[in-house]
Amino acid sequence: MLQPRAINYAERILKRAPQAIGMAKHVINACQSVDLETGRLLERLGQSVLIRTDDAQDGMAAFREKRRAQFYGR
Repeated sequence: MLQPRAINYAERILKRAPQAIGMAKHVINACQSVDLETGRLLERLGQSVLIRTDDAQDGMAAFREKRRAQFYGR
């Protein structure tokens, strides 16, 4: 019962921007060994890097235009 739900969740994640998924993995791993304040700083740094990517720009445009985003990192 748990495995099909986990697979479904993983499939949903894989439809997201690949650069954002990669950054999230790095930040999550790094945050395991730091305090909360440092973890929040790492998260903000990751977001500031990602906001400048083509994926982020198309994601925001797609939201405004009510269409699916075309992620370039695939």
